[in-house]
Amino acid sequence: IRALGLSVLAWILMMSYSAWAKKTGFLGNIIVSTCISLPFIYGGLISCNLFTALNFSLIAFLSNTGREITKGIVDVEGDAESGVSTVAVYMGKDFAAKFSALFYIGSVGSSLIPIAKDLVSVWYIPFVLITDLGLIHASYSLVNRTSRENARIVKNRVLYLMLVGLIGFALGGLL
Repeated sequence: IRALGLSVLAWILMMSYSAWAKKTGFLGNIIVSTCISLPFIYGGLISCNLFTALNFSLIAFLSNTGREITKGIVDVEGDAESGVSTVAVYMGKDFAAKFSALFYIGSVGSSLIPIAKDLVSVWYIPFVLITDLGLIHASYSLVNRTSRENARIVKNRVLYLMLVGLIGFALGGLL
């Protein structure tokens, strides 16, 4: 029943985002990132391994929130014209870059929890290390050059890094 409740929550969040929250900026970013992180929790409920799933969910939530904020830097002009109040529109690109980097670094820090708590196999480490180093580099790059072009490169690179991290989650949890 908990899994069904979680599915209903995900549906409500997705409908809310589509109906009105995408124009809210940061709240929309949080909703999208929550929807990205819920499948991990769902898997944890199904597999009765909720603590590990919550750790993976937190990592996914933080890295995706950073990426969503970075996307706001890419789209700042169009968002401002459309009345979308992203962090970059409301607080400026420099603040948005630093705020985004905070989420990326938070994700890196959170990725150490499964290792410290011995929740994953050794196969988790190389994939998550690549992801973490990439997120650290993305943070540095974004904060030092907040141009639209660089933000686009960072957001695309982070998407691939998230895929590498997901492989690490799978291998670390299965093997």
